[in-house]
Amino acid sequence: HKEELGLKHLMKLEIKKYKLTKYIKGIFIATVCIIAFITVSLIDSMTDPEQTKDTYDSIVRMLNLLVTGTFVIFSSVLTAKYIIGEYKDRTILLMFTYPIKREKIILTKLAMVCSFTGISIAISYALCVVYVTIAEVIFDVTASTITVELIIYGIKEMIISVILGSVLSLFPYIIGMTKKSVSIPIIIGILAAFMQTPLMGRNPALTDAFLKIAILLIIALLGVKLTLINKINELDCSVN
Repeated sequence: HKEELGLKHLMKLEIKKYKLTKYIKGIFIATVCIIAFITVSLIDSMTDPEQTKDTYDSIVRMLNLLVTGTFVIFSSVLTAKYIIGEYKDRTILLMFTYPIKREKIILTKLAMVCSFTGISIAISYALCVVYVTIAEVIFDVTASTITVELIIYGIKEMIISVILGSVLSLFPYIIGMTKKSVSIPIIIGILAAFMQTPLMGRNPALTDAFLKIAILLIIALLGVKLTLINKINELDCSVN
């Protein structure tokens, strides 16, 4: 019970320290930039006689890649700053004085980064899809007619994006902690953003997508576990 109370107190302190509310503005700025990019693409396909209009599902797939990639990179910055930076500077030793298992302290930080990534993707993706849907209804910007099937397709893509982005946000931590570097996680985040299509395929079925994500999650969790064991033991040795 004492550990649970300590964990709740720690999470409150971490939220204040992370100042996650200030990143809400970043979510909307990134979303506006993605919408601007999509708008330029739509206008170009509508005004250029040599081009055909994009289909609604192709735009949704593009949004999937852009939104997920953007916030995976975003999460890698958080990981570098608030987890690996604290380990490298040894300021995390202060948190280890809490009556909480050290693994739980790190896992709490990781869970906050993953949750923030998933929520950010969901908000941004929903806003972008609503924008494209309204634009289609008013200006007929795509080559498709919006149907129930397309709406279901968009929801499926959002679910995949949220889960995939949350899982991919773990890899910058694994490799960054291994190398004790705050720059490598950002590089890994960028690589993960560009690896979405090679990893998932262009238009995977829902079952195939979840199977691939499950494999990535197992690899990520094993990597997190091994990294935790090695780095906490390393800190203990250096302190002793």
